[in-house]
Amino acid sequence: MAGVFKNLDASDIRLTPFQTHKKWTDVTCYTNYYTSVNSNPIQVSGIPAGGFTQDSVYSVDVSSSSILKLRPSEDYEIVGNLSVLGLLGAKFGASMAQDRIIAYSEDIPHPSIPSVVSMIKGDFTLQTYTSSIVTKPYDVSYTQTNNQGESLIFIAGTGGISADTFDENTQQFLGFEQTISGLGNPSLTSSFYAINAEGKATDSDRIIAISVTGSNAYAVSFSGNFSANTLVAAGSSSLGSNPGVLPKTLLYNFNQDLYFLLMQDGYLYGVKPNGSSSLLESNIADILQDRANREPYLIGFGTPPLRSTQIHIVYQSGQVGLNYIATPASFEKIVDARQYVAKKPIVKATIQINNPSGSIGVFAGTTTDSQDSIFFTINPYTYEISNPIHMGSTKGDLRISGENMQAFVGFSSSYNNRFVEFRLEDLTFQQYKADYNPQPSHPSYDPLNTLFDEGNPTFQYFEPKTANDKFQRVVHKSLNHLFYENFYNNTKATFGGGNINTQDRFLEDQAQVFSLAQSKFGQSIQQGSIIIEGTYTISQSNTAVTIVDDLYGNLYVSGGFVSPVDGTTLVSGAITSGIAGEWPTLDIYKYNGKGPISFTSSYNKGNWQMQSNYSNIVFTNIKGLSPPLAQPIDLLGVVPTFSASLSSSIVIQPNVVQEYKQNYNFENGDFTITAMIRPTTVPTNATGSVIIVKEGPEEDTAIDINGNPYTYFADNRTPYHIYLTPSMNVVFERNNILEQPKVSGSIVLNQLVHLTAIKTGSQMQLYINGVLQGTTLDANLSRGCSNRGNIIIGNSFRKDRGFDGVIDNIKIYKRVLTSAEIAISRHTLGQNNTVVGTVFYNQGMMVLGSVASRYMDITRITLRGTHTIYEKEVSCTIGAGDFNRSNNPSLQFYNSYTNQFEFRPFTTGSSFKPYVTSIGLYDDQNRLLIVAKLSSPMKLPNNVDTTIILKYDT
Repeated sequence: MAGVFKNLDASDIRLTPFQTHKKWTDVTCYTNYYTSVNSNPIQVSGIPAGGFTQDSVYSVDVSSSSILKLRPSEDYEIVGNLSVLGLLGAKFGASMAQDRIIAYSEDIPHPSIPSVVSMIKGDFTLQTYTSSIVTKPYDVSYTQTNNQGESLIFIAGTGGISADTFDENTQQFLGFEQTISGLGNPSLTSSFYAINAEGKATDSDRIIAISVTGSNAYAVSFSGNFSANTLVAAGSSSLGSNPGVLPKTLLYNFNQDLYFLLMQDGYLYGVKPNGSSSLLESNIADILQDRANREPYLIGFGTPPLRSTQIHIVYQSGQVGLNYIATPASFEKIVDARQYVAKKPIVKATIQINNPSGSIGVFAGTTTDSQDSIFFTINPYTYEISNPIHMGSTKGDLRISGENMQAFVGFSSSYNNRFVEFRLEDLTFQQYKADYNPQPSHPSYDPLNTLFDEGNPTFQYFEPKTANDKFQRVVHKSLNHLFYENFYNNTKATFGGGNINTQDRFLEDQAQVFSLAQSKFGQSIQQGSIIIEGTYTISQSNTAVTIVDDLYGNLYVSGGFVSPVDGTTLVSGAITSGIAGEWPTLDIYKYNGKGPISFTSSYNKGNWQMQSNYSNIVFTNIKGLSPPLAQPIDLLGVVPTFSASLSSSIVIQPNVVQEYKQNYNFENGDFTITAMIRPTTVPTNATGSVIIVKEGPEEDTAIDINGNPYTYFADNRTPYHIYLTPSMNVVFERNNILEQPKVSGSIVLNQLVHLTAIKTGSQMQLYINGVLQGTTLDANLSRGCSNRGNIIIGNSFRKDRGFDGVIDNIKIYKRVLTSAEIAISRHTLGQNNTVVGTVFYNQGMMVLGSVASRYMDITRITLRGTHTIYEKEVSCTIGAGDFNRSNNPSLQFYNSYTNQFEFRPFTTGSSFKPYVTSIGLYDDQNRLLIVAKLSSPMKLPNNVDTTIILKYDT
């Protein structure tokens, strides 16, 4: 049956929304970090050819004296482990067949026995050659000797240089060892640190070796007939303004017939085959040989094929010179990456030598301070720089390689002994950094003295940027404005999704931001579906962490957070109720490092809106002694430092309603006060230095029954007074004039401590670092301790009892904290929960904004996306007598008399009715849009209308 329904009325279509979920498993965030396999790999690479590259990556591990074969598709699982006694290093793809590893080692049990060279196939088939003179190797090289597949394998090190012939066909060393002679300086024979024989394609060509002895460094040229057993020193030259520096890289470039020698002090020399040398460049971080197929092999008569190659130079400043020509000196192009590399002392580079793109990978970082480490790539064809991958702080000793692989792979002990993968394709997640005061990235700017103030509207090209080329401080400003600014004062705000009344949003001066494209997560991220995996480096240990969301938008550490004050303790749970006040202000990071600051903030997370007046406080981000292993003081972030000489203080007073002062007395009710403090000076005032007190002036003002103001004498009553005495005792005191009950405990100068003062029923208690110091009876007239004064932190009302040191994370609760809650407060340094960030479901964004998150390396993110599917219902009504005939061609015949098709006689009777099996919906152009199939054929009645409802999803 066929028919067309048109002009549907709007009332015939009903929308029924519901949600479905799609899961992306094992979504990786811009890099993959993999579990440690051994303790100290020094090299990571693939083999450029021979069929093994697509399946394996190889790593040389000196500590276990083995070569590892890894499978990238299975998180770098070890699929092979070849033990090589005394292993020192290797070169990958160093034979003409390009599918072998040349490893060199020493005989540790018998140091007098010469060293060994091993030719290793990708399947770990190996052959070895033992040198007769080299006892400790430092470098190996090879050259093909003829078209029959024979190669000379050279080994250089302590004792000199020797070589043996390797038959590529039989894969055997032939035992035709060559040794050196003719050295004018005999002392050179004991100190060869580098060798390159790629330029010796014929008998007349030569090889270059680098010798360092005492305070002298030499480039030495050798020549010799392949059939002879002796290599003859043919020339040498002294190297450098810093003699005695060891070589870093020695390359031979066929196009220029020149050896390029980079020393560890950054000096680059050009060495000719005759041994003469000249200084070419200085301040060089790395040199690379590009073997990509820009030109075909160059074939010479009687010589093996040589590939046209190019030399690229990476400067320590961050400029990268492409296709360097030594004489006269010139570049095809200088790519400027100084904005990424400057002020980062460790710069490493590598290249995918056989990949058609020939991508250059550059890593820049540090292991000594908190500057960012990054990884980016350069395309030597288009000169484009990829978006940089910001890798957090204090990550620096990465080894990288990318020979003919789809990703650059490295290993870093700063990344907790893990392999690191940098893929070249578009990534599912972007991770970037928001920084209020980023470190400048230009060599002319000192990061210790030049900080960018967010209030300064001037932007320079050398300011640090995110992975998507945005200024870090602009990203921070945007995040703060959209999601965090005045958050607790504007609880009607809904931007970002989640339950804002139960969220704990905070944004420090630095944050890690994870952004997912909307095409990936759909309409929003499903609440409760996020799993973020990583490691947390703190308290002298590395701990795996799993971060999840709690349905409200908070990201917290699942299973417990490692305590910064006790690495053996896991903290779980949160203190979520009863808070009446919290200081200092949320955004004190804005005043970091600007000297004594005075300002007013109305921020208060508690129940009563208060105005906080900050006076002459220095805000400082105090760092630990051995990053990246954080000290407890690190996790306080930017802290307020009080000074008695500057009369520093924070005065908290009502914002609008005067009666709020009375609320903070708590009358006869219970309360708890917690704080982190670190005194730096012993109090000199006999009455001690104030930590927190509620007090007022000697005279106060009131209103009489006629509405007239008057003054009256204000006494010294106070509901709470916590101070530090000259004997380094912390005292918690209450005062109703007649009684002054107090409880105390001792602390140590310059140590961070957690205080908890509790008034519970008729008792007063003081805890220091979670340990109860004492209990005393409260005043008999507890209500008599009330006053109309303000809350003052770090000083007295008269500014004569100033505190020297840090007072941070002060919180007042309108209830008694349990012992478990006191432990949570202490082990989270007063933060009171394990929340480390916020997820904004509708925007597909996760922000790790806590100080603790700076010490986290995120490895994997898994989540579910949501997309609303609308179910549409279309009512199709068939009138009585409509569609009572089928258009099936088999029911018609051709009548030659009428010259047309007619229905067969048996179809014209009233007993013949077609059955409905399917219904099609068409648009106004008669295009079929939807076909609906009935579960069983249906016969239409003759005397009534029939309505069929179609449902479909969009």
